[in-house]
Amino acid sequence: MKRTRLSLNPASCKLGLDPADEEKKNDLAFYEWIAGDDPDKTLGDFILHFLDDLKDETSEKIIRAILQDWRESCDPKEFQSRLSMLTKLMPARHPFHKIRKDFES
Repeated sequence: MKRTRLSLNPASCKLGLDPADEEKKNDLAFYEWIAGDDPDKTLGDFILHFLDDLKDETSEKIIRAILQDWRESCDPKEFQSRLSMLTKLMPARHPFHKIRKDFES
């Protein structure tokens, strides 16, 4: 499968929540994707590769850095929503589950 490189706004979360949407400058494109509006599958492809890479990541330092970046670039409600999503998607023994407790409000 060919990976598509997205040009992300550096202030946005690494989950791809502002996929170079210069007009909207917000997370609307992500929610449109969740609702099924991703006609060229770019964002969906990006999310799948991101989740695959995160599932393979075992370094607590790297996982903490990702979560800290999210915390700094998202409002608190959105950040907690992303933690909740990853809690459901990460394998039971993944180091994320130990680390996420430090980030929950």
